[in-house]
Amino acid sequence: MSAGASEHSASAAPFSLRRVSALHVVGVRSPGAGDESGTLREILTTHRVPEAARGAETRLACDALVNCLGAWSPILAAKLGISDPAEPVRRQISLVDLRRDDLGPGVRIDELGMIVDSSGLYFHPEGAFVLAGYSTPQEAPGYDFDYDGDEFFEREIWPRLAHRASAFDRCRHVRGWAGLYAVTPDRSGIAGPVAGFANLFEAHSFTGRGVMQSWAVGRAMAAQIATGRYAEHDLAPLSRSRFSDPARWVPEELHI
Repeated sequence: MSAGASEHSASAAPFSLRRVSALHVVGVRSPGAGDESGTLREILTTHRVPEAARGAETRLACDALVNCLGAWSPILAAKLGISDPAEPVRRQISLVDLRRDDLGPGVRIDELGMIVDSSGLYFHPEGAFVLAGYSTPQEAPGYDFDYDGDEFFEREIWPRLAHRASAFDRCRHVRGWAGLYAVTPDRSGIAGPVAGFANLFEAHSFTGRGVMQSWAVGRAMAAQIATGRYAEHDLAPLSRSRFSDPARWVPEELHI
């Protein structure tokens, strides 16, 4: 596990472009099995490694650097003097125990894929359970990992599940957890070369659709880094420069 900081020089690149030369990586000591100090949580929320948890420090030289840190992309961008429009926003999901005898004849919940309801609820089978999530529209940005438990399940998840299918009328909340999305003003990702840098690229903030878009984004970014241009997939509409003009935004209405 590591936490990264970066540096850049402005003198080594052509056309007055800055060039990222290296990353400074701080190793984190592995806590003992009984350690409940919350070291990892502290690192993720305050972006500093506590002195007692610091391990070896390493300098990693790089020919090209891709910022694909998701919710932490603004932290790396800020270290390079870049203002990032993406913000970290908490997303919560609940694990639900569905009574199998409440299912209709012939219905096998474990054979279903991911379902996204028009209400914004999404759910899919997860082992013996169902994993359900809902992105609260008014959620404030911030590095928050607290799960609101039964209150979140009963307010946001259960009513939407029961409205979708009566089989969820008597479902049971097992547990849940919270994580972070990186959310942009138009809820679409940021990808491509970073203006003003010779060797800095980015691909982040896909706001719940990263897995769906990863294949095309990965191929397009590989072509851009290797050849200086896009090949089969043009990511130019996802450049961060679009945020200077709302008419160029790529709005995504699906809020998952």
